[in-house]
Amino acid sequence: MRNDTAYSGIRKSRRPRSRTFVALALVVLISAWALLSNISALDLDFSYLSPSSSPSPSPSPADRHQLQQQGLHEEHIDEKDENHVEYKLTYPSTLGPLEPAVSLLDPNTKYLSYLPFAGLTNQFMAFEVGALLSRKLNRTLILPPIISNSHDHDNTHQRWSNYFDLPRFTHLSGVPVVEWDLIRPLTATQRIIGRDRAIVDKTRTAAGEHDYELVLKAWDQVAENLTCHIVYGFGGPNLEINYSAQNFQRHFLFRLIFQQPPPLKPGMTVYNKTKLTGLTTGLDDLVAIDDLLARYADNEDHVLMLSNTFKLKDPGHIGRIWNEIGKNIHFVPQIMEYVTEKINEELQRDQGIVVIANDDPEEKVFPELEVPIEMNLPENLNENATESGVIANPAAENITAPLTRIPHIALHLRRSDIGSKCTDTTMDSCLVPFEHYIDAVARARTAAAKRGLVSRLPVVVTTDTTSEHDFQKIQELGWHRLDHEKYGTAKLWGPFGPALIDAAVLAHADELVGSKASTMSKIAASRQRAWYGREALYPILNRTQRKARRRSMAATQEGEEEAVEESWDEDVRIVY
Repeated sequence: MRNDTAYSGIRKSRRPRSRTFVALALVVLISAWALLSNISALDLDFSYLSPSSSPSPSPSPADRHQLQQQGLHEEHIDEKDENHVEYKLTYPSTLGPLEPAVSLLDPNTKYLSYLPFAGLTNQFMAFEVGALLSRKLNRTLILPPIISNSHDHDNTHQRWSNYFDLPRFTHLSGVPVVEWDLIRPLTATQRIIGRDRAIVDKTRTAAGEHDYELVLKAWDQVAENLTCHIVYGFGGPNLEINYSAQNFQRHFLFRLIFQQPPPLKPGMTVYNKTKLTGLTTGLDDLVAIDDLLARYADNEDHVLMLSNTFKLKDPGHIGRIWNEIGKNIHFVPQIMEYVTEKINEELQRDQGIVVIANDDPEEKVFPELEVPIEMNLPENLNENATESGVIANPAAENITAPLTRIPHIALHLRRSDIGSKCTDTTMDSCLVPFEHYIDAVARARTAAAKRGLVSRLPVVVTTDTTSEHDFQKIQELGWHRLDHEKYGTAKLWGPFGPALIDAAVLAHADELVGSKASTMSKIAASRQRAWYGREALYPILNRTQRKARRRSMAATQEGEEEAVEESWDEDVRIVY
């Protein structure tokens, strides 16, 4: 803010005797003032000049209105990072004084949280393990949001509660859950600073060296130290936290201080890390759930923050995570209603379809479960304090369950991401051919007929392919592809909406044909089994194809789905 009194004093003490001198003096004063404004980060009332990515609303309409009321303006510059992802950089002229972020924690409650890991499905699995640990340690789970990962570069995050019914989950599982967006309500300025830090740390070239330093100074001024315990080596000297975890700590303004876990006590089980993970160092590192539970049973930290939960193994407890946690994480009814609505629209013009009454329990609202968790939080809890400033699209809240539904088969055609891992063979050997999916669909129709669904069930395809050849093949077969661009799904449900709508489609169908190598398919199969008592079907490959596919899948990268045998062993850390 300009100091008009000081400026006026300077002007009066040097009265010009000519118009030329007046003009020269004004130029000098304006230049000096601009220079002082650029170094104002040294002042307590530091005004922050920031680059900001804004594929999603940044700031939100409410925040933007607030900034406009303060007389701010914006200039847009497009840049690209090393992965050719376009950023739209926003330069507000000022965001006002910076204040440290504060976490609103109940002093009488012990919490557990963790850093998210990798892609969307992996983050869901980390949620499951974090909830199990919270239950066993009698702590409330602070749930990190779904956050940008190596597959998407939107530099945003969204609450899980936009998609999953957390009060119902607490009722069924006994695990109290709050979300970081509510427990740590950031101001518009703080949210922009967190986003900008994620951008400039990823690519300095998008911001420039000057803006990079400004962002770091601003971020340090509002960030808070948080102790984070090293799990599975992440956060230690040899294994950095992953891309999603980095985005989380930057968005929420946490300066992570990593700490080694408590040592083994006499009588504790020593888990052979080499046997469980294939790694040969750090035999006593935390890699098993029961090991973590034993070491932290008497921990007194107010917030027990873990550097990883996705990687933890659960030897000796086949299916524990799914049976105690995963099967209780249901979609919000509005998601299931949206799925039924879109599928009805796609299939209504097919010949020979059967329309039945919609009595799916997953689309029913249970008011008795919509009970907020009672916690002693301050009165000024900002429920709108999400990264994007939006909790849910009002249009989504008005979705109601259709009275009828059309029975159908859902087919998960996993293509582009799996195809990127074909390193030593042809795409035809790496990817499951359409012919095998056609065979699986025929078997699914037979299974449906045995359950009394007499029509020739239509097929709804969820897929990550961008191939026009695949699109044409789907059309030729008379199958229906869910086109989220056409529906505007991302606009309605947010950037993670299309993938989670697909997940709901797979869980909701009358028969499921999955892709064996996909974790999303396996989670959908578990949901089908737990919620409807139905078993998923998969394409059957011959021996030569299985061998070629195993070789190509063996080169998976860190954080992606593990290589999977055709007859995959269910004795894994999660029942998927």
